[in-house]
Amino acid sequence: MVCIGLALSGTPGASATIRAFVFGGALCLVGMAGPLSGWMAWQNVALLGYGIVLPVAGFLAARLFLATPSSAQD
Repeated sequence: MVCIGLALSGTPGASATIRAFVFGGALCLVGMAGPLSGWMAWQNVALLGYGIVLPVAGFLAARLFLATPSSAQD
């Protein structure tokens, strides 16, 4: 998710979408510390990233892509 946010960095009007993807990706990376450290409570942070932030980021990305004019030529 972090890479998706960075890939959208040149798109005008995508700041909220970029922040959502980077924040969600950061939560998922922090949640990876749970299995690595043996303290599985950290895994809940990743669930927050995937369960709440990812759908919001997907909705923002869908709005962004629908608002962007197509470059296809007929």
